[in-house]
Amino acid sequence: MSRAPIIHRYAWPSLIFQAILAGLIVAALLAGTDWSFDIAFLVGIAVYLGYSIGIRRVVAKSHWRGMNAVKSGHFQDAIPFFKDSYDFFSRHVWLDKSRYLLLGSSSAMSYREMALVNIAFCFAQTGHGQRSREYYERALREYPGNVIAQTALRMADSFGESGAHQ
Repeated sequence: MSRAPIIHRYAWPSLIFQAILAGLIVAALLAGTDWSFDIAFLVGIAVYLGYSIGIRRVVAKSHWRGMNAVKSGHFQDAIPFFKDSYDFFSRHVWLDKSRYLLLGSSSAMSYREMALVNIAFCFAQTGHGQRSREYYERALREYPGNVIAQTALRMADSFGESGAHQ
């Protein structure tokens, strides 16, 4: 298992809202049955979590495969998966924009944004600094507030400066 830093930025209010809403919907659907509200509510949350994990593994399969490759330390192998993910969600922007509702994703970043910074990270890990820089810069062009890309580029610039002074 790789010791690569994996960043998960969640929109926690969205996740909490989605789980509670699912619980309430199932509890309402089961009203008048032998199920108690508490049990129906918990079943709703469990069903929602199962759905959201399952649907993301199917729809965002390239993203998941890329993440598994990164976790295993296979950075070069992860790059094509993240490129596929970026391409898929570029063709289906509506799906990426509605990921909270349709995919149950509570990520603060879109799949396209995650793909760009993950590609950049993987290029950096494989010694392709210029390609890494290109993808971080692309991430900033498409997502100007991306803190990961901003931080990575500042760090790369500071290494260049410190190398010039030695």
